[in-house]
Amino acid sequence: MVNKRFAAGHADAASLVKDAADIVDVVGQVVKLRRVGNRYLGLCPFHQEKTPSFQVDSQNQLFYCFGCGTGGDVLSFVMKAQNLSFGEALEFLADRYHIRLPSKDPQQQSGEHKKELSGHYQALAVAADFFQGQLQHGKAAEVARRYIEQRGLPAHVVEEQRLGYAPNQWDGLLNHLRKAGIDQRVGIETGLLIASSSDRVYDRFRQRLMFPIADDRGRVVAFGGRSLDGAEPKYLNSPETPLYHKGRMLYNVARARDACRQVRQVVLVEGYLDLLAFHARGFYRVAATLGTALTAQQVRLLKRFADEVVLLYDGDEAGQKAMFRAAPLFFDEGLAVTCPRLPAGMDPDDFLKDQGLTGFEQLLEQREDLGKVAIGDVLSAWDGTTAGKVSMIERLQPLFDAARQPVVRAEYLRVVAERLDLAEAVVQSQLQHKRRQPGDIGLPHVGGVSAAADGPHPQAIEENILRVVVQYPCLIQKLKESGAIEYFREGGLRAVAEALSRLDPDHDQKLAGLYDQLADSEVRAIVTRLVMQEDHYGDLEAACLHFEDRLGALKQRQVRQCRQELLQSIRRAEQEGDSHKVKELLQQFQDICLTPDATQPNGAA
Repeated sequence: MVNKRFAAGHADAASLVKDAADIVDVVGQVVKLRRVGNRYLGLCPFHQEKTPSFQVDSQNQLFYCFGCGTGGDVLSFVMKAQNLSFGEALEFLADRYHIRLPSKDPQQQSGEHKKELSGHYQALAVAADFFQGQLQHGKAAEVARRYIEQRGLPAHVVEEQRLGYAPNQWDGLLNHLRKAGIDQRVGIETGLLIASSSDRVYDRFRQRLMFPIADDRGRVVAFGGRSLDGAEPKYLNSPETPLYHKGRMLYNVARARDACRQVRQVVLVEGYLDLLAFHARGFYRVAATLGTALTAQQVRLLKRFADEVVLLYDGDEAGQKAMFRAAPLFFDEGLAVTCPRLPAGMDPDDFLKDQGLTGFEQLLEQREDLGKVAIGDVLSAWDGTTAGKVSMIERLQPLFDAARQPVVRAEYLRVVAERLDLAEAVVQSQLQHKRRQPGDIGLPHVGGVSAAADGPHPQAIEENILRVVVQYPCLIQKLKESGAIEYFREGGLRAVAEALSRLDPDHDQKLAGLYDQLADSEVRAIVTRLVMQEDHYGDLEAACLHFEDRLGALKQRQVRQCRQELLQSIRRAEQEGDSHKVKELLQQFQDICLTPDATQPNGAA
């Protein structure tokens, strides 16, 4: 996600670049495009496909892939295709089109800020060299070298990963940074040093095997340290810093991304050494979490370069529960997730030592859908009774709430019905009968409006309204005057509607203003998709009719919601014996029922 202050501070520079850069020219350097009508069509560079679904709109200067859902403007294309930050993409395009960027950005890109970031990267690079040198030449590092040998890591992996050793000293790195001319304040800000309450400064990492953590450009941004003397914690990681956000990064993700270009499948493990055990055997389609539970941001990162994630967590109970907790994150992103079954008590490193890469490839062939594995785990506790069937379905409720794709839900429904010897319709009815909080399988509850209340896609009405307005900006004023925006429930769609309402339709026919005023990448993706979808209306008159119809449906939905809320309030007032309140609420209910919108036909999505 582009930082809002960052994007705002670069608004002038971005405008200069986008006015000069032709998206067809930029994309054409990466993708072979052919013109089809007023669009350009090609094979998506971000996922494998045989039939082109990647489109470029030269009028609106946007791109979108209807296969993987990736879209944006010329800057976001360069960021994704070249793995650059927003500022770096600006500089890349400015250099290519010979644009002189503003020399100063008071918010984010001032000379002082660039110098500060450069100092942070330098301190981390110096620390990495120090740890690596200690491992290679330090006498005290013998304990680390023996440990590496015991783990079976070959010299080339140790060298490639720049593994290191933090000596058992309170000021080993501190003194080294001082000699390199690096202020201890920078060491503290990068997480290398710690300042105590008594103003004493000392090394964060001591007597540990060190694993440098690099960003997409290979720059060290943090470290993980494995204890070598039994000290707790066993693994100590750098804290969050301006350069390092552990919930948004994965260990060795750049190498995994490159290895996934042909086979869009990635293996995800929990530990540094599990990952390096794969590297030791020449297998690089593997990434690792960074000492925390898997996050939605990490799943989205994986989705950029993989169509399937193979979760290979430890074979113990804790590892299995961690896998089940991760399942809803993949369901939410529509990303396929499978898991091979490691023998009980084994971790990936143990398995590779015992069975080798050939054994793992055989294990991989036996992988199962994670949802089915979770279902099997829950149903294994069924006691054979009818009451037990109800209990099993209740425990599986969170999994079905999270699995929103119809095909996935249907398959899970079939599995549960078969295992419990019930008709699928009965299982479905039971699931709709009672919604529970998360059960014992560790799946977090997925909130939001229930499908039972509004159908499978409650946001469809809102999206239909926005699609026609985006394609016919002259309807923006009608959208504002209708007051319908306050009825939008889905946050991203409401953000788009609010942004549309701020546009001047006479000056924003290309919708560049709409895209630019949105900082959230997910909301920008919604706009891009709406713009790039085909015009199914044919002309303005048909578009207006569709627009009015969807507005009516949205207002009908709001009326239904108000009715339900009033009925609930009336019941509560009756239970409390408040006759005055009941009379007042009944009058409100009657007024709503007599409104013109309430008497029109139901406008379902």
